[in-house]
Amino acid sequence: MGLFVFCAFVTPGSDPFSMLALALAMTLLMEVAIQVARISDNRKARRAALEDVPDDEAAPIGSAESIDAPSAVPAPSRLVVDDD
Repeated sequence: MGLFVFCAFVTPGSDPFSMLALALAMTLLMEVAIQVARISDNRKARRAALEDVPDDEAAPIGSAESIDAPSAVPAPSRLVVDDD
């Protein structure tokens, strides 16, 4: 409501359509700013959660499975193209 009143005072003309257009544009910009702030806050919260993990310690990872010995790859077969 306050944003629409502000736009009514700021608009150079007294045309209600230009006041409404400016108010809608300001509302859209305000919503974009709110969403950017929300995303930034989420990033900061995730970063703060990871700050208590020490940098010099390894993460606990389970043991890896053994890998089979490599084997030879069979020779490729010839491709026959029929020119009919």
